Amino acid sequence: MLTSYNPKKVLLIFCCINCFFFIYYFFSVTVYGLPNDTYYYMSIADSLYNKIGFYDITENIVKPVVTPQNAIVAVHLALLSLGFHDPQIRLLIITFIYYILYFSFIYTIYIIFSIFKVSAEITILCIGVLLLSAYFLKIMLLPVNDAIYCLSMALLFYAIITLDYTTKINAGKLLIVVGLSIIAVNSRLNGSLILLSACLSSLLVKNIRRALLFLLLFCICYCSVFLIAYLVNLDFQGIARTKSHLFYKYSFYFFADKIINTLTCTIPGLWGGWSGKRLYSLAPFSISIIVFYFLYFRQSVREKDFAKIFTILTIAIDLFFFQAFSWYDSRYVIFILPLTLLAMATYFRNDIILKRCLSIILLVTIASSIFRLAVWDRIIFGNYETKRAIKEKIAEPYLLMSQSPRDAYYIFQKRCDREAGNSRGIKTILLFGNKEYLSIKIDSIQQRYAIKAVEYFDKPIVYGHGDDYLFFIVRIVLN
Repeated sequence: MLTSYNPKKVLLIFCCINCFFFIYYFFSVTVYGLPNDTYYYMSIADSLYNKIGFYDITENIVKPVVTPQNAIVAVHLALLSLGFHDPQIRLLIITFIYYILYFSFIYTIYIIFSIFKVSAEITILCIGVLLLSAYFLKIMLLPVNDAIYCLSMALLFYAIITLDYTTKINAGKLLIVVGLSIIAVNSRLNGSLILLSACLSSLLVKNIRRALLFLLLFCICYCSVFLIAYLVNLDFQGIARTKSHLFYKYSFYFFADKIINTLTCTIPGLWGGWSGKRLYSLAPFSISIIVFYFLYFRQSVREKDFAKIFTILTIAIDLFFFQAFSWYDSRYVIFILPLTLLAMATYFRNDIILKRCLSIILLVTIASSIFRLAVWDRIIFGNYETKRAIKEKIAEPYLLMSQSPRDAYYIFQKRCDREAGNSRGIKTILLFGNKEYLSIKIDSIQQRYAIKAVEYFDKPIVYGHGDDYLFFIVRIVLN
């Protein structure tokens, strides 16, 4: 409990601890501790900057993009235009910028809590959960779209709940809403759904005019993605293939499996900071959270409180939209966490039970963060030695083939070939992947070419826990 402490001093302590977390993850960027989406967006920006087009150029055969998330591409382009061509320097600059965006996000959430008239103690507990979650900070620092998305969503949420619903909407505020919506949807496609939530919330409080206005804004902002795609001459074949692949997978078993993943992995991951593994023992916790959402919705509708209805519908629509996709990482619904804390703070009316529950959540968050920093995320720092070995022992010319062209694009700063037949007279082939991939590729090359030497690099690049996430390097010299 924090009753005997000055809330501002407690908040300052939380911020200092958070700064330590930032230093840890800032250095992790230099040792390949990032998801391969990072390098995918980087390659698209490189492609645009080099006037190839809006393409994924991690392979020598350019590929159409599979998702039009434009915000991070724009950031990379801005840095390239300023002369920052070194990929690692760019990622470090973006990580630092994102930390500023992260604190802007935290401050916006703090202001939103004050608008809902949540007490100082409850607010500090909720903000503490966000500040002391190493997982939440890591997600916000990733040089992808998440920090831009979360900040634009928080500002948009603030703008919508502070609109004057008794008189005409101020044109300036409306332009801000449109601008933030366009940024949000160009960071992640579900960014426009917050306007759909505002539309349905307006209908539930019987404000038809505002409902139609938000519906119009939803359509405009969603269309902005395709307008930008048209302006950059986007090749829609990749997006079309992604859609058809998803539709092909849709079945009862797909959605049943996705719901199980949501209950055993996604929702627990939001609170506990773990991901990538189903934890069936935590399904009751997830179910209790969903039951709470229903109770909060019922209370909000009874009170005809637009802000509270808007809060729960933003959560519900985001979770519902999430069920349509095969991925289950918590970061895709990370904005739900602060909104759920807000819902809890306003549903229980600052009850002593709420304070105890939030204190327990805060303790779990701290324990999870210690585990992540001391054990789980620490493994990536072993990549430092491998990184140094790559610079010392690998020199051009060589043909690069990789299980993950996106990762190889960053590590070797070189595009991949799919087959050794594209060697163009080059006698050295570099393979990069896990043991299974390497075994298959080496057998394939041996069947087609005479091999002079095969050299294995002892140190792998570590992307996660388990043998499948250990990527080794093999150099093959042909006769």
